[in-house]
Amino acid sequence: MSSGLTLFASNIQSNLLLAGLGVNFELRVPGYSFKVHRFVLSECSRYFANVCSGHFQEGIMGYLVLNEVEDPLMVLRMIQSIYIKTYTDQESNLPQAWRRYLEQSRVDSVVGEGTSASAGSQASTAVEDEEDRASSASFTPENRPDGLFLHIDMYWLAEFYAVDALSTITLQKFVLATSGELFSCNLLLWTIEYLYITTPNQSRATLGQKMRMRAVYLAQKSEMRLFREKKFKLLMETNAEFMWDYTTKCLRAKYLQCRREECQATIEPKAREECDCGGEDVCQVCFDSDWYGRVREMPMCPKCNQGRLARWDLDFVDKADMTSVNAFGEMFHPSARET
Repeated sequence: MSSGLTLFASNIQSNLLLAGLGVNFELRVPGYSFKVHRFVLSECSRYFANVCSGHFQEGIMGYLVLNEVEDPLMVLRMIQSIYIKTYTDQESNLPQAWRRYLEQSRVDSVVGEGTSASAGSQASTAVEDEEDRASSASFTPENRPDGLFLHIDMYWLAEFYAVDALSTITLQKFVLATSGELFSCNLLLWTIEYLYITTPNQSRATLGQKMRMRAVYLAQKSEMRLFREKKFKLLMETNAEFMWDYTTKCLRAKYLQCRREECQATIEPKAREECDCGGEDVCQVCFDSDWYGRVREMPMCPKCNQGRLARWDLDFVDKADMTSVNAFGEMFHPSARET
């Protein structure tokens, strides 16, 4: 289907949704029940396709309780991404039609029959987990980058429910927010802390990896500035997962190495012209290729012109001591070692 026909179909579907016509399924969270079209959900997500197929209890009952979500605005943004291929970042900027849809979705009853107790226990557990994680984080209300955190949360939601449209939209917003001169080292540290310390729990352990790799890539590109920050050292000391990703993923992203055994030349790629993340799909060249459908492959080695370039492979990567940031400093940053 062409982009014009796709946009036309999306407009029709969103108009039907906002008018309440043909809706035959509900997405429920505490205090809200969002009426949607079963066939639209099935087309946008393999998760929802299975739920709506009628082979599960939710498909027969006609509603799904989103136990992993407590904020109704997150559900609204997910529905927006499904129907109009974008979502509104701030509640104050919601279009009138979508604001009316949100108000009409408000209900006084519990989330679902037989689920109130379990949902309540999950909510209390989630609050306790959030408090525990927040106690180990160093967030302050001032200059808190809530816009970035919103995109991270929405990306987690997209991956959990396998909504590809939302994943694409959220990743685009996240990349734009983490690009340019206004994205400072302080904002990067906030982002890393939120991705690795505040957000993760047992249910999200495998989610958001793409955004983590983006943060690691940016950290390596700014490593000389970050290593002067006490907060960066604290993150390396307290979070083994971040330290492992930093020392093994996108390692030395500004360098690429020829994979031809006879050559193995190490070069620095041309800025904004060649992939400089070693094929991890987190640099601007990779994002542009994904978004615009360009054919992407690693460049040829300019020295031998026979082998492909890839991430610089260091033999001593596995020797990194994940429990000691001082060992990391001695291995990669001798000048940063404390005296």
